[in-house]
Amino acid sequence: MLVTGQPASQVSAGARVRVQVDSPPPPRTIVGTLGSLTREALWLSPSNGGAEQRIPTSQIGRLEVSTGRGIVASHVILGTLGGALAGGLIAGATSSCSRDQWLCLQPLAVAGGVMLGGAAGLVTSLLIKGEHWRTIPLPSVAVFPAPDHGVGVAVRVEF
Repeated sequence: MLVTGQPASQVSAGARVRVQVDSPPPPRTIVGTLGSLTREALWLSPSNGGAEQRIPTSQIGRLEVSTGRGIVASHVILGTLGGALAGGLIAGATSSCSRDQWLCLQPLAVAGGVMLGGAAGLVTSLLIKGEHWRTIPLPSVAVFPAPDHGVGVAVRVEF
């Protein structure tokens, strides 16, 4: 018997998951393939090739399932801004104006560097795909039969 304070989450064996393990300290994150998930434990084959691990659900701070790889908005923004900054700095450092020059093109060179660098950063960030994750809610309250002890109650409190 399992009664939970939240609806049961749907995650199937073989899914790529990311688990934040809070206990024992320090907290760590493990990414791998889900073997199985019960009310007591999660079985996970780490993606780094290690042995299958049993993680008690009481030690799990967060469980996420991969929804696939794709373009990540923060990567696009950072790539574009980083490229624009680098392009502007390079153009500004490599162009100069002298006092006897009647037309200084350094500001135009910097503007062109910003545009070219930003475009290069944008294209690069669009080509690099990131993984998207969806958080799976863990039960906040669980009531279950405990072997040799009658009924067990587990409560998860999050802030």
